[in-house]
Amino acid sequence: MRILNAKETAGYIGCSKNNTLTMLNTGMLPGIKSGGRWLVSQKALDEWIDNETRKQSRERRMKR
Repeated sequence: MRILNAKETAGYIGCSKNNTLTMLNTGMLPGIKSGGRWLVSQKALDEWIDNETRKQSRERRMKR
């Protein structure tokens, strides 16, 4: 299992580091804080991306 830090997570999802930190701090993204650093499982992040993709696709279909 690969563990990403906040900067790597930001690059992985295509967001700024500040946006990523906000998403982690608010619980929007899956992660844990250890020693003042955010750690994110790449597997959990992939699952989050899959879930968000499905959710947003449903929402777009509902708006039609």
